[in-house]
Amino acid sequence: MSAPSIVVTGFDVYGSEVGNPTGKIALELNGVVIGNYIVHGLRLPVSYTSVRRAVEMIYNYFNPSIILSLGLSPTRPIPAVERIALNYVDARIPDADGIILRGERIVSDGPLALETNVNVKSLVKYLIDQGIPITISYHAGTYLCNYLYYLLLYKGLSRNTKVLFIHVPRTRNEALTLLKSSKITHFMEYDLLVNMVKRVLEYLVFNGG
Repeated sequence: MSAPSIVVTGFDVYGSEVGNPTGKIALELNGVVIGNYIVHGLRLPVSYTSVRRAVEMIYNYFNPSIILSLGLSPTRPIPAVERIALNYVDARIPDADGIILRGERIVSDGPLALETNVNVKSLVKYLIDQGIPITISYHAGTYLCNYLYYLLLYKGLSRNTKVLFIHVPRTRNEALTLLKSSKITHFMEYDLLVNMVKRVLEYLVFNGG
């Protein structure tokens, strides 16, 4: 019998950003074993079409017990656990395919909003007790992070999969590059972000979410 699986996703670089730590974290965790769960790390293109295909592949190929998706939020000083995904996309910038979606439903007949089935308050308390700075956010924006989150939650409605999305800030290297062009930015050390993600996965495995 194969080991139960966890899928961790991150994204490629997008827009005017100089990097995206989420894709790097996902790939770094690929193959890690937590309890009796094996982690499959995926770096996704910043593309509506690719994200839709990825959601189908994640559920049909990996059949995961846990899905943790990561996205970059340059304006956040610390990571934020997203509680709700909106059935709405309204982007100011194009995706990697040059597509801009404005004011559209993600799933035409889906609920307006879906909430994670992870106990967010308990998770955040667990992380803060371990000295990890983190907060709760109540929706994941209206670009591809939210697009992915909503599709994962919607597809998982008929399953027992735990689904969660966390936004993270830039890392030091990205922040220093941007500071050279006089842009003000927040950042968090990459190793701390990796540790945070590992602690989240341990919580979901050992505490049931």
